[in-house]
Amino acid sequence: MEKKRTLPLDEKIRILSRIILDIVEKDNLKRASRIKLTRNQFLILRILYRAELDKIGDLADVLNISKPAVSKNIHFLVQKRLIKREEIEGNRRSLGVSLLQKGRDIVERYLSTSEKKIKSVLEGFSDDERESLNRLLDKYICLTLEQERDFSLFCLQCGGEYEGECPISEHRLGCYFQIKQ
Repeated sequence: MEKKRTLPLDEKIRILSRIILDIVEKDNLKRASRIKLTRNQFLILRILYRAELDKIGDLADVLNISKPAVSKNIHFLVQKRLIKREEIEGNRRSLGVSLLQKGRDIVERYLSTSEKKIKSVLEGFSDDERESLNRLLDKYICLTLEQERDFSLFCLQCGGEYEGECPISEHRLGCYFQIKQ
């Protein structure tokens, strides 16, 4: 009987990362929106959906991109009627942005699609396997994050969704979204 060749663990982790980013995330976004959105454009929608960050500078900080890059993405999203620009009360020089219903619908479809796919995959695991996977992923995430040097530039861009359970917030002064609110 021929022995089945298995890939080394590090290669499987690389493949899993690519599957999540290239297949799952991109496919979910395609299903959620007929408008072709870049990753940063979608992240802006998702951040606005989850948090009260409305200033371009705040979005630039979270996304770790320049203010001009955020402005360019915002201009596109405004043109597509996914968000709107508005003056910030008491500061005529600052513009804020807020999510419109069309943008909210895209994020909600994306989240719904993601949840269904994840549940479908996890149905193939027993309760014990799901618990083991959860425990091992927690450990892998924590060990990976321990190798990071500068957490001030790193954010999961969850919009505060993880609240006290964010694996990064313990390495920084808390969650960016929680601090801003």
